Amino acid sequence: MGLFNWFSGEKKQTPEVKYPPTRLLYFDKEDPIDPDWGKAAFVDVETTGLDPTTEEIVELSIMLFAYDKGNGKIFGVLEEYTGRREPSKPIPKEAYKIHGITDKEVKGKQLEYNRIESLIQKAEFLVAHNASFDREFVSNLYPVANQKQWRCSMGGVAWRKYGYKSASLQNLLQDHKIKVPQAHRANLDIEATLLLLSQISEQGKPYFFEILQYNNRMPNRYIDAKRIDERKVDELIGICKGITADGFLTVEEVQILAKWLENNKNVISKWPGNILAERIKEIVSDGIIYENELTELFEILKKTMGGIPELNLPTGLPFDNPEPEVIFNGKVFCFTREFSYGTRDECESEVINRGGIVQSNPTRKTNYLVVGSFGNEEWIHSLYGRKIEHVIRQKSKGFPIAIVSEEHWTKHLEIY
Repeated sequence: MGLFNWFSGEKKQTPEVKYPPTRLLYFDKEDPIDPDWGKAAFVDVETTGLDPTTEEIVELSIMLFAYDKGNGKIFGVLEEYTGRREPSKPIPKEAYKIHGITDKEVKGKQLEYNRIESLIQKAEFLVAHNASFDREFVSNLYPVANQKQWRCSMGGVAWRKYGYKSASLQNLLQDHKIKVPQAHRANLDIEATLLLLSQISEQGKPYFFEILQYNNRMPNRYIDAKRIDERKVDELIGICKGITADGFLTVEEVQILAKWLENNKNVISKWPGNILAERIKEIVSDGIIYENELTELFEILKKTMGGIPELNLPTGLPFDNPEPEVIFNGKVFCFTREFSYGTRDECESEVINRGGIVQSNPTRKTNYLVVGSFGNEEWIHSLYGRKIEHVIRQKSKGFPIAIVSEEHWTKHLEIY
């Protein structure tokens, strides 16, 4: 893919972009920009690993681009930045095999904080391919990114509807005959993805138009920090209802609740986390949980939750912690809830294309139960769902079935 700057001699005019473009257009600062154009920023990161709570960014690229709000045409890149960052630990071999960045290449490097923050603030929204992954890492360094709406080029286009077997970036680029000098390098990936989104779909408009329309039809399917916090609060309520459902507390249940609160500190400032966190911290601080403390905490939970719940188990989603590696080839998967990535069939196709096996219902042979990010009315009322209930029972009998979130599952799609 070639890069070029547009210019038109002495008289500056808004450039006319031919569609579909074969090369990405880059504007000079002096070029006139139509005030009616939309502005969004595409973000991509390379990291030391998959977990944003323990891993770090080693390369970040952001491109502010202009687009037509009416038809989704991408006019070109207005501003860009690519930089590297030395992490606090050596880059693992597994990460190096993916992006090829060495410790020597990032030694002493720092990202330009103000410049990146400025580009984020100029954008109406942020875009990434597998946005749930990039958002977590970027927001760790730049909290302003959490205030922006994020849209996903992997899940926001009906790629499989158009006959593409996979929504992974490298496969889509290959299918569209878009060549990249080196895969999994942040700036090259963005450049290639913007060119991909500029291509014309079967609807007769750029793929990017579908991302805009998809968001308008289903806004709840895009990542929003406030909604994530709300889902975490619902999750905490579900956990509390679940562990009080049998009328008493165990030491193990208190430890699970304490661990969850430790891993979700943003919830501590909200009800019911603010009520529970301080007391639980006191109970577990000496390393011994006494019977009278269990009784006291049970009463607190009961009052907080409005009484002991009925027979239905709630949705305090019991994801495996630590999160396991997701291996596809030869492994058995089962899906439950609704997915921001796509339809159930589309998610199952990703597993099958990677050599995995899909079951409609979990069994003792199941390796992974993948829980979607969004739910129907039943899920909104904090009910577990039969598939999760069944898997929990099997896990209690010693069967090694992993319960993973959609977000964790999608992180591994780009690897395999």
